[in-house]
Amino acid sequence: MSNLGQINLQFRPEEDRLLPLKSSELDEFRFWMTQRFVKGLLRPALINCLATNGAVLGQTKGQHRQAILSFQHERAVSQSNLAKAYEPEVRNTTLGAEPVLVPRANLTVKPPSQAVLGLYPETGPGIGLAVDDATLHSLYRLLSRTVGKAQWDIQLGGGESSPSAASSEEAH
Repeated sequence: MSNLGQINLQFRPEEDRLLPLKSSELDEFRFWMTQRFVKGLLRPALINCLATNGAVLGQTKGQHRQAILSFQHERAVSQSNLAKAYEPEVRNTTLGAEPVLVPRANLTVKPPSQAVLGLYPETGPGIGLAVDDATLHSLYRLLSRTVGKAQWDIQLGGGESSPSAASSEEAH
């Protein structure tokens, strides 16, 4: 398992896919993410994971859950450096130099504020990336922006790029 450091999501129009994620140990994991993958697997997993925070779960009204989730999201994203340019220094492309199509993923919550994002190709080894709540929120924001640039018909949640607690209820 690797810790996820810098994240770089790019839309490649010639492939109609997103590419890649990078770990903090200067290993780069190159995965293609399709619309189907993002809409059917990654989006619901991210929303569910972000909505499992104790402060969010403790609310009985959906609008209160949404307000707390939006507040947590904005706080986490404001503390991350999304303007920093991607540092392409790579020592190792663990799964190969060519991107691998990712049809399977899981996101496992590890209390108190850690998760493991597992990304798996059809065959062969996948990776498990350790991520904290702040990184999950940053990944959600980057994913929202990239999906918007790709003009994919995927609604990621409330606000410009803030997750929706109500969306997590539909993803169960």
